[in-house]
Amino acid sequence: MLLKIILSILAFNIQASDNLVTWMTFDYAPIYQSDRSGFGDIVSKQLQKCLKDFKHTNLGSSSLPRIFKNLDSNLTMYCLPALGTDPAEQKGRLASKLVFTIPNAFIVVRKSDLGRFKAINNRVSLKSLLQDKKLLGGMVEQGTYGIEVNSLLRDHGKNVLKRNSVSPMGFYKMLLQKRFDYFFEYPISFLYHIQSLPAEQRGQFAYLYLEENEKSGAIKAYALCSKASKAVIEKINSCLKNSELQKTYIDELVEHLPVDLREDYRRLNSLLIGK
Repeated sequence: MLLKIILSILAFNIQASDNLVTWMTFDYAPIYQSDRSGFGDIVSKQLQKCLKDFKHTNLGSSSLPRIFKNLDSNLTMYCLPALGTDPAEQKGRLASKLVFTIPNAFIVVRKSDLGRFKAINNRVSLKSLLQDKKLLGGMVEQGTYGIEVNSLLRDHGKNVLKRNSVSPMGFYKMLLQKRFDYFFEYPISFLYHIQSLPAEQRGQFAYLYLEENEKSGAIKAYALCSKASKAVIEKINSCLKNSELQKTYIDELVEHLPVDLREDYRRLNSLLIGK
């Protein structure tokens, strides 16, 4: 037992002396992309550039369960540049100040099935959907879709398939294959993915807003780091106050939004980043 404690202390000291931060991302364009050109990737690059007192390595794209497992490390400094979440839900992990904000999640459905959802003004209640045993949903394992939505999924998500090894485009294909009847998505990703589909498929999808998310407002994204990264988080918070750093990814972020939301979210991000 004593040997185990000594080895743990030594490992921590080696890690601390190296000042090495391991950065993680997940496959979710246009936020994170394989070629590291997403606006979340830009956040990562800018933060690494700003954190001059640390060494950096990039783990690459991982599944969310693996990312959360790494973030639970007590010894290694792991960080995720940005995730839409409630910091209060990240028990045992460190959260930064606000990195960016984007429109909240909605559901994507087959356009031919719109009548099944009985939407009013293009809005539905997720609570009602989850109670309908004839409807099957799809989501990313441990995905975050809004505080109230996440709570409903935890308590009533028996009719929702969870996948951790499916690319975002895979959900669109699975929906057309009728593997499920709807899945959770963000407006910022919906536009990107629709444009990536074959032309003959683009018109087969529709989206519906969730009443629960309209009540809770926009998604707020924060950098998350493991317990050993207190100094990293403090420096990240300092970096986020830099208006030039903010501009490098705000411009890219708003470009992926529906035109009618762009100026609102440019203004909102300028006001809230680093707060």
